[in-house]
Amino acid sequence: MTGASNIEHGVKRKRDDDEEDDFSHDEVRLWEDGFKERYYESKFAVSPTDEGFRSKVALEYVRGLCWVLQYYYQVIQPPFQYIMFK
Repeated sequence: MTGASNIEHGVKRKRDDDEEDDFSHDEVRLWEDGFKERYYESKFAVSPTDEGFRSKVALEYVRGLCWVLQYYYQVIQPPFQYIMFK
């Protein structure tokens, strides 16, 4: 092996900031009330009361899902057509 003589293979390294799987780094805290407001404030830096922004995010998410479904069900041909020509 070149350049990695100090690394033991198959042994997981412990992260420096990994302390007993505590959730102190999770600023959204999904298990507490008000997580939706904290999510939008943390991830998008908008006011928790901005319902218009939240609706826009939801609409764009659904549009993205529709695009992915259309791509996989209308653009890509079934696998058997690729196999026939090999």
